[in-house]
Amino acid sequence: MKESARIFLSYARKDNAAAEAIYNRLKSEGHIPWMDSKDILPGEDFRRAIEKAISDSDLILPCLSSNSVDRRGFIQRELKQALDLWKERLESDIYIIPVRLEDCQAPESLAKFQWVDLFKSDGWSRLLKAVEAALKRLK
Repeated sequence: MKESARIFLSYARKDNAAAEAIYNRLKSEGHIPWMDSKDILPGEDFRRAIEKAISDSDLILPCLSSNSVDRRGFIQRELKQALDLWKERLESDIYIIPVRLEDCQAPESLAKFQWVDLFKSDGWSRLLKAVEAALKRLK
């Protein structure tokens, strides 16, 4: 049986449709994606729910586009929390996988991480390969 990864999607509100497509694809591949618009219930404290989801995730996928890079707001808070948690991991772990939705410059804070370009023909296969490798390294 294939293992499932708990995957947090961090994205700009303007990229909701693209993030939802990633969410649906990851779910169809047997993984457990998490995004605020799908997984926070009405009445929940959304900040607490997001912090818990990041802490509970095996992987963080910051979705990068012209809508998200160099923007202030929750995406920056999510990245800071993810980077803090990454510091507690082994150097060989795959934990943060920047996902470029379009040709854009990755933020300086993510410059050390190899990204995947979902707009290229091999984007999905590379992303799924990274998720699989991340799960193997967690064992």
